[in-house]
Amino acid sequence: MFAHRFNTALAGILTAASVLAVAPAAEARIDARKLTCQQARSLVQQQGAIVMSFTNTAYDRVVRNRQFCNHGMITKPLFVQTLDHPKCHVGGICIEDPWKDSMRLLFRRN
Repeated sequence: MFAHRFNTALAGILTAASVLAVAPAAEARIDARKLTCQQARSLVQQQGAIVMSFTNTAYDRVVRNRQFCNHGMITKPLFVQTLDHPKCHVGGICIEDPWKDSMRLLFRRN
């Protein structure tokens, strides 16, 4: 009887904790459509890296430059819709370096 109550209480606590953990992450996203192009660019420049929403469901981590990416990654320019511009260059997104493996093969010693 005690074990059942304990498991039920534990499940409730874990559910509440997971809801609270997700809520701040959703609020932390900055909606590019609610900013001017200059405001969006400035946020990325000031912060270095931010999570930016582009639609109700699409978002990504936007970075100022390659220093904010993991090792072996490069930046790809990102253009998004803002209040005043349909294709505003706000920064970049981190992607795997497409040349990483080919350069390794090129300089490989036989």
